[in-house]
Amino acid sequence: MNNHKIEDAPLFRIYRKKKGYGYVDKTGKEVIPCNRINGFADWFSEGFAKVLRVDKYGFIDKTGNVVIPCTFDDADDFNEGLAKVCLDDKWGFIDRSGKQVIPCKYDAAYEYKDGLALVKIGDKEWYVDKTGEVVLTVKHDHGFNFSEGLARVTQGGKSGYINTKGEEVIPCIFEGGNGFHEGLAAIQTDGKWGFIDAAGKIVIPCKYDDAGNFSEGLAKVLRDHNYGYIDKTGVEVIPCLNRRYAGDFYEGLAMNENHGMYFYIDKTGEWVLAPDDGYEDASDFIDGLAEVGLGFGERAWIDKTGKKVVVFDDPDCEDEEEEEEEEEDRRQIYLVVETGQAVHYDDDDAEYNHNGISRIIEAYDTKEAAQEAARYAYFDLKECSDDDDPEHWDDDELTHYYDDDYVWGHESYEVQSVDYFGK
Repeated sequence: MNNHKIEDAPLFRIYRKKKGYGYVDKTGKEVIPCNRINGFADWFSEGFAKVLRVDKYGFIDKTGNVVIPCTFDDADDFNEGLAKVCLDDKWGFIDRSGKQVIPCKYDAAYEYKDGLALVKIGDKEWYVDKTGEVVLTVKHDHGFNFSEGLARVTQGGKSGYINTKGEEVIPCIFEGGNGFHEGLAAIQTDGKWGFIDAAGKIVIPCKYDDAGNFSEGLAKVLRDHNYGYIDKTGVEVIPCLNRRYAGDFYEGLAMNENHGMYFYIDKTGEWVLAPDDGYEDASDFIDGLAEVGLGFGERAWIDKTGKKVVVFDDPDCEDEEEEEEEEEDRRQIYLVVETGQAVHYDDDDAEYNHNGISRIIEAYDTKEAAQEAARYAYFDLKECSDDDDPEHWDDDELTHYYDDDYVWGHESYEVQSVDYFGK
């Protein structure tokens, strides 16, 4: 589901290598420069964007100024005028001035929907209004967000729905369920999904393997590992064919995926934005633009014609490059399982100079640390093997013993992480 809200004078997040995050307008013009924010930045919601500086969260406005200082351990987007924030592992809510209108005292809190938010302390749950007053105490096992005046609740593993008075208006008889959207909610019975109306009547039979929420009159459904779309009468207007993943419709288009590549369809099911190789990933359209992955370290905001309004760098690719550089800088001493010794290689020779050794596990900064880890690795692996000769230990034995892939050994001699040894 698209959680990003339509904004007045919307801004779109971009990223530039060595500069950081910034924002452009719908024409691609840079409004908040990428060298100004100095840290992670999120999408705008209700005029504010969450930013991270020195491990603390705050918010900027559309001029790029920090208007709510970065003092929170965690934070979420503004929704219905409030944003949930975390201090010392406890959650509360702030208003647009940054004031804690609901103190950080809850173990968990969820965003406001229909003027109410679900909060938890231990195994107790309540719905509170925007002043923090308890409106409802959850009498069921668990509650979920309100949507269109009803909230899903669970009791004994079954789902039902309550109204804003806390009355169970739809019994807890379903195996699963979603919130109400456009008057209908997806529910599950006998392992299959269909839809009910606000009276609890099944209006679309439970015959699908999965179902989403209605958006712009259509809902995605899954059958035989492929997605399609139905209307509110249950008619499959876009067949369940050749779609391994499907998004909801926003602004007339829906993001789909097949064979690992993404594209967009219209409400007739026609591919309207589908480059030859597709996109590496894609978001829903919001405010007329969608963010897509182009590959080779590039991303773009595109319009509904497929035009690239602005191309920018992929921040995840830069993170990977930095991790690789850090790993290269760290490669000095190598832990070798076969001999139980720490063997040193020069960086330039590390990929080739193995001297017949077939199982390099990890790199350490000091010889002493490598020797200690090597000693434990050697004897632990020997103990778990039926064969005392390390040369006969195969990858299956290693993987079986270190079932979280803590230890690897293979012909490519790649250096892998060894969490078992505290690295």
